[in-house]
Amino acid sequence: DGGRGGGRGGGGYRDDGRDGGHRGGRGGGGDYRREGSNRGYDRDGGRSGGGYGDRGGHSNRGPPPGMSSARAPPVMGGRGILPPSTGGRPAASSGGSGPSGGQVISEDKLKIRAASMRQEWMQDPNEKELLMSIDEVLASPNASKIIVGANIDFAADCKPAELESTTKMLVALYKNEKVTQSDIDAAMTDMVEFIDSFACDNPRIYEYVGDLFCAFINMGALTIKWLCDVTSRVSDASCKPKVIEGAMNSIKKAYGDSAPRSILKDAGERSALEGLLGPVKFGELERQFA
Repeated sequence: DGGRGGGRGGGGYRDDGRDGGHRGGRGGGGDYRREGSNRGYDRDGGRSGGGYGDRGGHSNRGPPPGMSSARAPPVMGGRGILPPSTGGRPAASSGGSGPSGGQVISEDKLKIRAASMRQEWMQDPNEKELLMSIDEVLASPNASKIIVGANIDFAADCKPAELESTTKMLVALYKNEKVTQSDIDAAMTDMVEFIDSFACDNPRIYEYVGDLFCAFINMGALTIKWLCDVTSRVSDASCKPKVIEGAMNSIKKAYGDSAPRSILKDAGERSALEGLLGPVKFGELERQFA
């Protein structure tokens, strides 16, 4: 599994104890958040967060996130796409925003901890235990970045229920300021940029990326402009519309028909999408979600 996409080498972890392929080059991508870009979505007058459909899965890389019928709570705001936030979650350093105490452990042991956190969360999604577990290792260099990266890497090729569970775990860590926007940015950049290679293992990777993006855009960690910028780096041009379509489908599924329409009506987001796709493909996207 090594060497795909020009950047996949390194030591990821599988829950059966074997080394899995872990994509290298995860070093962050720029921060594409613009001031006041926090948004959430509304369905029929009441936001209920990022739900996920029931899909068939692929688990050849290890244990990913578990999906449930519960929806993650969206960021606060009005109907439809949320108005600009006046505050927002502060970006912490790449080493994590938890307490300065705890163990200092190696990168390999951090990846093992990331897998054990995920397994325990899938068995019992206890937020208090989750936060205690990450607090124990946040003193380690780049701990939060490594933990997020290992779990996003796992989520690229897993069963749908595992995907939802892993996503909810990462959302809980972000909301409690244990991982940062830059941690999520770096891991998702790697996944999107090399999505053409992931499609060989998981034909539903576009849905998976869409569901992850849907959760992260709703809490203000990623934006449409960020997605367009990273998607522009995908080497296979035929994959680019599929990334955008996957994200829009996930947003529509979670928040209703009005959410993708709102995106297409926003001047900045519309411009970013049209610049990525070109007028013909953008027109097709617009007709699909109009």
